[in-house]
Amino acid sequence: MESNSEVKDQEKLTPFDLVAFSSLGGFFFEDDLLQKTTPEDESSNKTEIELVVTTFLESSFYYGFYISEEIYKALIAINDKDKIGLVCMKFLKVLCDDIGESTANGLVMYPNFPQQVMEASDFDLFLNAIINYWSNGTLLPEYIKQKRLPLDEVHEKVKIKNVVKTDDLKAYFLKLLASKSSLTAENDKFVDFALEKGWYNEIPSEFEIPFKQLACKVAYFVMRRNLSIDKYIKTTTDILRLMAYASGGDVTLEKKIKFKSFPRRERRILIQALDNVIKSDDVKFYVELWKLAFHSLHVGEYKHTKIPEIAHKYRNENNVTTYDTQYCEAIKKQDSLKAADVLKVKPSIFARNLDKVIRDCISVNQYDNIAKVMEQFDECSLKIGTKVLLQLLSHFQRRKFLLLNEDKRANSNRLVQISGKLYSVIVPNNEVVIPEKVLNKLIEIIENSLVNQFKERHLLKGQKVFISNKVDSILLPLQLSSASTKKTLAKGSKISMLREFEEDKEKKNVLRFFVHWIGNDIDLSALILDEDFNKGVTIGFTLLRDGSYAWHSGDIVFAPGPEGASEYIDIDIEAAINNGKRYVALDVRDFTRKKFSNYDVCFGGVMIRESLQSGEIYEPSTVKYKFDLTSETISTVMFLFDLKLKEMIWIDSSLHVAGKANSLQGHSNSVRTVLQEIKMMHEYKVSIGQLVRLHAKASDSEIVDDKSKADFTVSTDDEAGLNVYDVAEINSNWI
Repeated sequence: MESNSEVKDQEKLTPFDLVAFSSLGGFFFEDDLLQKTTPEDESSNKTEIELVVTTFLESSFYYGFYISEEIYKALIAINDKDKIGLVCMKFLKVLCDDIGESTANGLVMYPNFPQQVMEASDFDLFLNAIINYWSNGTLLPEYIKQKRLPLDEVHEKVKIKNVVKTDDLKAYFLKLLASKSSLTAENDKFVDFALEKGWYNEIPSEFEIPFKQLACKVAYFVMRRNLSIDKYIKTTTDILRLMAYASGGDVTLEKKIKFKSFPRRERRILIQALDNVIKSDDVKFYVELWKLAFHSLHVGEYKHTKIPEIAHKYRNENNVTTYDTQYCEAIKKQDSLKAADVLKVKPSIFARNLDKVIRDCISVNQYDNIAKVMEQFDECSLKIGTKVLLQLLSHFQRRKFLLLNEDKRANSNRLVQISGKLYSVIVPNNEVVIPEKVLNKLIEIIENSLVNQFKERHLLKGQKVFISNKVDSILLPLQLSSASTKKTLAKGSKISMLREFEEDKEKKNVLRFFVHWIGNDIDLSALILDEDFNKGVTIGFTLLRDGSYAWHSGDIVFAPGPEGASEYIDIDIEAAINNGKRYVALDVRDFTRKKFSNYDVCFGGVMIRESLQSGEIYEPSTVKYKFDLTSETISTVMFLFDLKLKEMIWIDSSLHVAGKANSLQGHSNSVRTVLQEIKMMHEYKVSIGQLVRLHAKASDSEIVDDKSKADFTVSTDDEAGLNVYDVAEINSNWI
């Protein structure tokens, strides 16, 4: 399948292709393409078309995929020998994109890695590195690439099974809109594309978009078409988010926003929607932003609404008294009963302040008031969204876990996620301990509220349910806006990879990490730790090898296009364990402090290999995970690998490194602290397994231990009734 400039232009990937492959498990066929198909026996080009399709199947198999009979028949039925080539090339490009195939042609400092690094003298490694640095990456050592032994390993193939049609994509679009949490970057891009295609017309009149930022995104597209946005605007703050989105600002409202000058027709739509929902209390929450927004909306021109009066009040009074004032004063005075009495009017705010109110009871020795506070919370808990309740459940389960594990509580740090991208570490300062009896009651109240709300959905009614023990280590995907992969998991989730290491009775023993990019200086590093997260060794540009178990392919400081460059790290698992090592953290960062989002090409991944030397450095069929680096950060720790248990603990988090040397070695202590905390998350955060058990209880369903006796299964298997990687389904229907 040769390509030319015309073909290259037509084979460009769209969000349709990517979402169809990664989330729907198949390839997207355009409607007109399917309509032009003909029965096999009527095709005058049958032999030539079969040859092209067979070549595509063979290429797919080489890259680690196999194509279902359904897709094969759909391709064969295309009675156009020119069109079939373009379709197959585009599908093959989708597969290559999923595994990072372009790494095969990337520049590598030591092309005979890892043997070449093993055998090189310390002087040669140092000299090659220093010459490369002095020349700003223009001078690299020249080596003849030696012939390698062919790859003789068995690796499980990924099945591409579905023929995806436009109606399937439209249904997926609505499922994404029903999500109760942030979307991945890929799905967010797909929503943008779907809106541009006009699919907002497919949204049913009674449909509600629960995630506020997503609702405002849809509202913006509707507003641009001079249509009413009332359906998507439920609160005062929704208007502020919409104005921020339209102005290219921060939709989370955490940063200062410069609102654009809205055309009169858009101002009229915004004012009409705002007049229907505006509340003075909500304005005060973002009062400084609202002062700017009122000016941008020219609210003085709309005297027939109640908006000018509210705007005048906040512009001229220093401290407008609102509902918030009452509970803030009560909390400040540690008057827990007063605070609870005020907060129950706004249940979601009560949920977010519940921990503080309970601790205030303890601080002032008013233990009798704890039961009264919990009773008031219980009375209003059914009005709290299930997402908020699940987050609250994780919070109190964490408190209970640390209370019962004093050794971990003494050294525990609290991780706070900022803007969906960064983690900072906060050490608790004499935090008040909530008694176990109180924590048990709080957890009971929250679980009962969730069960009562889940009863309305009947997702498992009348079914016998099998829950794989693997999903108890997969956490709820509640914050995915910064996720870097297509197979997305929540931070702290544990993924067993034992099956991948023992495929076809072969025992694989090598982890090969890689990063590929075009542009400046990207560094791939690995922090290798012992059982207790001590005695860390950093494999990277400062140390290319350590003993007989870890090797780096060499630091490249400039990766010119179009091929770019690649760096690799090999870990001999058995040798590492024998050297007292247990965990490996994969770190990628830009040494020049350029954000990953500014790169056209930047991704990484991990291969599992049987041998260090057999096969090419990059072998597509051995790639198990590939992640795209697209975040607004300059560094990321992708995952922590447990060498002993063959488990991957998902991290996908960046650390703030301003003002310090930009290397993993310079931040190994802070990285280690974050890793220890995230590793513990599966002990207390709500998992997919716990969520499904709550649904089973709500539906009076039986949970069975034998998968063969189940009507519904929950696992990491693509054939499961609920797949843990299907975040759209989980966020829209199960949370």
